[in-house]
Amino acid sequence: FLLRKMLSRSLFRIFQSSLAKLSNSPFLEFSDADEAKKQKIVHAYQAYWEHIRFRKGWAKPAFEYEDVKIPMDIAAEYVVQIRKLLDQKNPGMKMRMIDGNAQQYLQSISREDTEVETFIRDLVHSSLKDAMGYVEKLDEDSVDNLLANIELSELTHKQTELLRSKMQLSNMEPLKPEWTVEAAEEKDVPTETRTEEEVESAEEPLQLPQS
Repeated sequence: FLLRKMLSRSLFRIFQSSLAKLSNSPFLEFSDADEAKKQKIVHAYQAYWEHIRFRKGWAKPAFEYEDVKIPMDIAAEYVVQIRKLLDQKNPGMKMRMIDGNAQQYLQSISREDTEVETFIRDLVHSSLKDAMGYVEKLDEDSVDNLLANIELSELTHKQTELLRSKMQLSNMEPLKPEWTVEAAEEKDVPTETRTEEEVESAEEPLQLPQS
């Protein structure tokens, strides 16, 4: 069963990669190294639930980890894909906070006013920011443009389209030329040899809102 599942996933990735080239999508094959980076990001997100206030029972998180595990997994893959495109566009070593400014976002939301699709979109945006705002010359429009065009390895094209619709990104402009597969191929820069130094989230304690 496990072997069959692995083969199925491998074939699905080949299909997605072919679809990307046909649709001019920036989808890049999601390798085992990419999966490891995604898991690092998810683990960094989990730090929110490990804060001493929650562990000691002095406060309760707005939602349980299990409630948002799948949306966080999706958001983390988006972040990995976008960072791969950034590396492809601008090669070189980069210092990156693993989860960007995501901890501050997680502190700021409540269960009542957060839809799943909004959570995914906002978590991606926050992961591509630091305390001063967007990093690596990104902005809100460019991140939305990428979200509207990237194909996810774990979802079918139809599922990805539905997610885009719910994130209100279906009517976004086509992918900007500098992010296309053709532009990447012209540069001919291998993505797997990129040097990237990831840093953990800020060590100072999180400042949670007073309950």
